[in-house]
Amino acid sequence: MKVYLVEMGCYDSAYIAGVYATPEAAMAAHPVRAAIAYPNGSASHERPGGWQKRSDGTWSNGLDWDYAGDITKYEVEG
Repeated sequence: MKVYLVEMGCYDSAYIAGVYATPEAAMAAHPVRAAIAYPNGSASHERPGGWQKRSDGTWSNGLDWDYAGDITKYEVEG
């Protein structure tokens, strides 16, 4: 069985945000919003188009630091 793991954040702030049956369900549960303002007034980086598939098969939301997100497919026995 395939599952799609959503990991949010970077480095020591990274955490597992959810496990989903499809990448579409994972993306729907973690939508990419417009640029997020940081306390110092700057905006986060956002790649146009929201979630995008990488060449290695993972998905990235294109955001930085605490808002960064990746979706990775795993095979599990169930």
